[in-house]
Amino acid sequence: MIPFGVAVLVIFWLGEIHRQTNRALRGWGINVRAAVSAGPEGLSINGRLRVPASALRAGFVVPDESRGPAVLLEGKRWWPMMIRMSSARDARQLLRSLGLDASQKTVTLRVVCGRLMIGIDGIACSGSDGKDFFLSFAEVQEVSTYHTTGMTRSISGGGYKGGGSSYITLPDEWGVDIALHDGRSVRVPVTNAKSNPVHEIIEERIRECLVLSRKSHVPADAPFALRRRGRPVEVWLKALRALGSGANADHRTAPVPPETLWEIVESASSTPDDRIAAAVSLGASGGELARDRLRIAAETTSAPRMRVALAAAADRDEEALIESLAAIESVAQRNEEEGA
Repeated sequence: MIPFGVAVLVIFWLGEIHRQTNRALRGWGINVRAAVSAGPEGLSINGRLRVPASALRAGFVVPDESRGPAVLLEGKRWWPMMIRMSSARDARQLLRSLGLDASQKTVTLRVVCGRLMIGIDGIACSGSDGKDFFLSFAEVQEVSTYHTTGMTRSISGGGYKGGGSSYITLPDEWGVDIALHDGRSVRVPVTNAKSNPVHEIIEERIRECLVLSRKSHVPADAPFALRRRGRPVEVWLKALRALGSGANADHRTAPVPPETLWEIVESASSTPDDRIAAAVSLGASGGELARDRLRIAAETTSAPRMRVALAAAADRDEEALIESLAAIESVAQRNEEEGA
């Protein structure tokens, strides 16, 4: 357990989770001063384990210029808790101690436009209108928040007997504006409530993941042995497993160091095929610790199909791996056709 000294806890005892999260962000609740420590087991308050790690769903750094940074913890079945920290560095350290930092886990949030997932590779959105998208951080230049003022629009010829006009009022909207390197921008509507600054939390999380993505290192060229080179997927996977175990290392095929494979797997700038190939090799050669590390790589990945593929490599689930590879290839082919 890592001690964080005496902190102010804002505790919420009753009510539905997502409503209480909104209250937490507004600063409503019972303020309690207590000694806080955190570790793999969970969160301890005044020396007693109060929140097991298994009960936690997500954690966020909450920026607050007036009252100082805080950590917002959301449980799987219980009310949220907010802990005011002395610095943003301590806030991130507390999340790391609990396994909830941006480098350890993706977060999924329900927003106005649908469901938003943020990982170190990018941002995935499952839209409520059925339109899904994924933005790789390789495409992202900057992120900021925005606010648009609601307005009243007239709809002619409807609503009233004998004709006339009816009116609809569009609410204010707060969200994040993602600027891309090619000059385009993508707006993600988050909330219609002024008192709910969740858009600021999302901006902070995206910034953290963007920094992690840019820090990740990958060799200029992935080893030739990882390339598919037109081989059927089953043959390719068999060769990758042999590569991981060292079975095909000879005077013509140089062995690939595990450190190189891990750099490829954990780098958001690696191509999907290279990440999967490296993961398959590591899953075949490594023990349980290596497979746990692959599961963490999957947990920090927001691209849905890549997430499934990395988890399948860790679990040595060939059927799920082949299905996810086919889905990734289908999307890549469709994008090529649309760009042609």
